[in-house]
Amino acid sequence: LSDDIGKLQNLTELKFNGGSLKKLQDTICNLKNLEILEISYQSFRTLPAKIGNLTQLKRLSLNWNSHLRRLPKSFAQLKELVYLNLDYCENLDLRQVLPLLGQLPNLKSLSFRVKEI
Repeated sequence: LSDDIGKLQNLTELKFNGGSLKKLQDTICNLKNLEILEISYQSFRTLPAKIGNLTQLKRLSLNWNSHLRRLPKSFAQLKELVYLNLDYCENLDLRQVLPLLGQLPNLKSLSFRVKEI
């Protein structure tokens, strides 16, 4: 994914599935109108620290990102988020994640399948 992705200011939906993305560009956080973000089957360990800048985000799917370990603190700023899919993010530290999710007032659907809870 190129840094130029952040220039697509009118983008409301971005789906990037499959591949071997090791890092999610910080410029993705410039997509102020983004409502749907689906980034599955990748190899990144973290999300950009400013992911909370995606204030219009309603739907986020991060399934099958088995290297993902933590969510940034700014994740709690995704106040419009309604749907979150974390299926098979096996290395995600749920002790760190669950308090962040508790700060999302509009979250209605949460999906996660992990080895152990």
